[in-house]
Amino acid sequence: MRLLPLFFLFVTPLFAQHSTGDGGPGSGGLTPELSCPQAWLGRPSFGFEISNGLGGAQAYFGISAAPDATTFNGAPLWMDLSAMVLVQPTLLGGSPGTPGVGSASIPISLPPMNPLLVGRSYFAQTAVMDGGAAGGWATSNGIEVILSMQPQVFAGCNAGYNSPWYLLDGLQHQVVDSGIAYFNIHGGVYTPGGTDLFFPVTNDSIQHANFQSGSAIWSTFTSLSDAAYGLEYDPDLKRLWSLVKDSSTGQFELAGYDADPNSVNYGSMIAQTNGASAMGHVEIWSMAPNKKLAAVHKVFGDDIYIWNLDPASPNYLQKIMTIAVPNHGGSPFTVNTDSAWSRDGSELFVSVQHTGSAQGEIARYSFGNAAWIDHNALLPGIQDIGETSDPPVSIGAAPTCLSTSAFDDFIIISGFGDNSTATASGWVTRLDYIPNRETGFQLTHSPSLDLEEAWECSLSPENDVIAVGTHGAAAGDIQFLDATTLAPISGTHLPNARNVSTLAWR
Repeated sequence: MRLLPLFFLFVTPLFAQHSTGDGGPGSGGLTPELSCPQAWLGRPSFGFEISNGLGGAQAYFGISAAPDATTFNGAPLWMDLSAMVLVQPTLLGGSPGTPGVGSASIPISLPPMNPLLVGRSYFAQTAVMDGGAAGGWATSNGIEVILSMQPQVFAGCNAGYNSPWYLLDGLQHQVVDSGIAYFNIHGGVYTPGGTDLFFPVTNDSIQHANFQSGSAIWSTFTSLSDAAYGLEYDPDLKRLWSLVKDSSTGQFELAGYDADPNSVNYGSMIAQTNGASAMGHVEIWSMAPNKKLAAVHKVFGDDIYIWNLDPASPNYLQKIMTIAVPNHGGSPFTVNTDSAWSRDGSELFVSVQHTGSAQGEIARYSFGNAAWIDHNALLPGIQDIGETSDPPVSIGAAPTCLSTSAFDDFIIISGFGDNSTATASGWVTRLDYIPNRETGFQLTHSPSLDLEEAWECSLSPENDVIAVGTHGAAAGDIQFLDATTLAPISGTHLPNARNVSTLAWR
């Protein structure tokens, strides 16, 4: 019984970057779906797509300036009807009366780039007249649309003193700015809309770039006396989180910094866990989509600690769970190299690296079931996705990075390759899965590409392009791949780049 509120903490819908909540089903038990690409200002073509509705049905598409959480004739409604800026009736295509075939396109003209509009949110949803729905209306999922700046990629290097960083045009994949950091860069994050970028520099500071005038204006957000690993931004609280070494105790703790430019505490640490590294050496961590939970890895061991970062919770800043990652394979030594959360936060994925040429694995933890998912019931113990799963699959040797889709049920994995050789041959794999099911997963491997030591991978905001950081591959220090086929799109050489270990998209 105690697991029920904890599970809700993981999967509660939030007004974040994408979906604001599920819709209400209609005929055949099918729920209409609403989607749109990234709304960057000046985009020449933009619009919404309605699908999975009742064929030939009358539908009403709307955009509101404010969110809500109520119902319309019993169906979920995620936008404020008193703040509507657009209501557009449309007739769904498809065979009349046939469930799931109704679709329509709603083109919308986006304004040209205007810094005053960047970061503004609008909330969209569709209602479909459907006699098969409980109240006569089916509704789609809700979407928050954030007006943003043009796509951009931040690349940072982990190269010791004088580690370089780069800004790349997210459409043309060309370097538009670069610089040198005092020491290693571990992480980077843009705020919603993309007007601000932050990245931590070990033994130095968290650096801040503001793009409101177009070009980056750089400043120091806060000073760091020691190492910092990873960076995440909570848009609800306007707070940055990083795993920072506490100089007074010598231990790593999750530290929260006030990133509200209108606050008197801007740039100050205002929250910190107590004991994050007391369980062992920690460096790797990930944050749930709702930005209220974090998974912190014990580097030399199987334990992952789940920390509560929700100020509204009685367990705020406390470790609420310890989960031990199951692993198998042909080596006695394993490292849990990365973790990532499913789009709704109900699952945690963990990449498991073995030594040498041994294939890696992907472990999946279900918070709803409070258990690791067993991918082969015929074998004893818990089997991860890998050589012992059913069916057995080859993930790739030495997986190092995970990047999950914010829209669909797939995850991108990159890795070094055989790390027992002098020069490892990197790789990228796409894993499609069915939420909370042990079967039905599929792998798509990148074609034969020069992805030397593919340390880092990152999905674009539209989840259609993968940026891959390599260690000086001939085709480019950063390579861009199609997220569906994993075919190469382009490669970009970064002057004097060494060990690209951070990639972040705007």
